Amino acid sequence: MKKALIICSLVVLAGCETAQVGVQTAVAKKQQFNDGKAQLSLVLPCDITVGAFFRSLNPSQQRAVEALCGGESMPKKPKLSPE
Repeated sequence: MKKALIICSLVVLAGCETAQVGVQTAVAKKQQFNDGKAQLSLVLPCDITVGAFFRSLNPSQQRAVEALCGGESMPKKPKLSPE
């Protein structure tokens, strides 16, 4: 009986260690995913077209995109040269 209890205990402990490794792996993968998502979130606003910038963003959003993307302040409206 004592032998069976020791064997069961070893199996349970081995299972706990495997589960702990699995949890640590899952946490590391989730952190890696979140880091990638954060990097993508910072880059996406800089991929906006000039037309969409002026059509769909209000002035405070435009300033935020300019600050984030390192652009110079843009004019209030695009200047179109008559051709």
